[in-house]
Amino acid sequence: MSDPTLYKGTDGAAFVQFFDGGAVYPLGECVMVDNLPNPKSTPTPRFCTDSETRQFKQVAVEQSPAALPALTLTAHEGPAASYLERIAEDGCPFNLYVTLSKCGDKDVFGNRQRAYVYRNAQLTDDTVVSPVQRDTGTLIDHTWAVTGWTGRIDHRPLTVARISTVETASLYHITSADARCAGACGERRGICEVLTASAETVAGAVPDVFLSADTGATWTSPASGFAATTSVISGKILAIDTSTERYIYVRDTLAATPLQVEYSDDATATWTQVNVGATNAEAAVSGGSMYFVPGTIIGYICTDGGRVYQTLDGGASWTEQTTALAASGAASLSAIHFADKNVGYAVGAGDVIIGTVDGGVNWTTQTATGSGDLLMSVHVFSENRLIVGTANNVAAAVPLYMSFDATATWTAMRNGLSALATDAIPCVTFLDDGLTGYLIKNTAAPVGRIYKSIDGGWSWYPETVVSNDGMIWVHICKENQAFVVGLVSAATSFIASVNG
Repeated sequence: MSDPTLYKGTDGAAFVQFFDGGAVYPLGECVMVDNLPNPKSTPTPRFCTDSETRQFKQVAVEQSPAALPALTLTAHEGPAASYLERIAEDGCPFNLYVTLSKCGDKDVFGNRQRAYVYRNAQLTDDTVVSPVQRDTGTLIDHTWAVTGWTGRIDHRPLTVARISTVETASLYHITSADARCAGACGERRGICEVLTASAETVAGAVPDVFLSADTGATWTSPASGFAATTSVISGKILAIDTSTERYIYVRDTLAATPLQVEYSDDATATWTQVNVGATNAEAAVSGGSMYFVPGTIIGYICTDGGRVYQTLDGGASWTEQTTALAASGAASLSAIHFADKNVGYAVGAGDVIIGTVDGGVNWTTQTATGSGDLLMSVHVFSENRLIVGTANNVAAAVPLYMSFDATATWTAMRNGLSALATDAIPCVTFLDDGLTGYLIKNTAAPVGRIYKSIDGGWSWYPETVVSNDGMIWVHICKENQAFVVGLVSAATSFIASVNG
């Protein structure tokens, strides 16, 4: 007898999406999908001639680019135009989703267990198969060659599990060092192998930073260099150069003292404090208050005074971007995020949104969501597309909004999110693919839950419930791995892993 948990071809379904974050449509029960390839890059040896032996010797190995994935969709031919024919006539790329499920209607996107995604796929060729046959009982097929622009994205069922700790601080943010292969820059380091979390002060003491070097299995909590009574709000691990890795953090408010960051270039053994601006008691307010553009040492901090500061040297010095204050109207800014080194948005109190397309040289006021609410989190996909999470403190508001036209209009993203009138979203974040995202949704209690999206935020699905007293931040490692931190629960720091 076969294992009943294993999938059969009849457990699969195919769906299309015509733009990231848009609605997802089933292709129908009669569409078949063949193999789902995921080409990888291949090593190519390089040789030169040995000057002594006059023989060829291998001197290097180069990675060749991966081929584009190619697969085939098949539908039965009938008198009416099929959905695939309409897509071919349109000629535009689309996202292709293939899902597997043992439960429920397989043509309902939310019933998926596993999913495979090809982003920006195109129909490149089609064939009507054997239209004239002697066997009159055989249906005529129409096949469609599909080519994806990127490799296959795989999604699996996830499990959320709390990680045991002895520390007793609430945690506001978590992030990881970049993964790397063994080589000139050091030993091999896996994705999310090295983690750091930002902690509140406990009983008015000097706050700690949390560190893990074993993918969250164990944690240490060295003291930060910040003053007692302050809390560490957000952090980042930066590669400053080939030999220097910088741990940098920003704190909350301290009376009679400007905002400060601190950094360590020796794995938190010693600290350097740097003033950010000159306004006393100014503060970073959330894990999203500090952001560094990936692959650079260019960073930004937004503050409760409505200001934005920029660093071009990995946090060693900071300069106020003066146009941000006027654009924000001095409203408290909760979070800041950039699509690249030029395009960014910051959000905050009273539905305030400001944006830049020149790296912060000029910040301008953007169209609000219309909720009038405190905007707690933001993720920017491009100049035109961004998503924001709210505190949901305003009647008739919803916790999540997306814009596809640079804030000119906003769409409430409700699919899969319950308790829309009460729950807050302190963190929403996506991978670079623009489709894979996680968010935290907290009840008024608060009790938090993790949700995942595989379609750019159009729909969200809750993951395993784990006991907590409020979640604050989620950090994505890869499609099926993340880490979550939050408020103290059961007298110890809350850290949870998400794995699939």
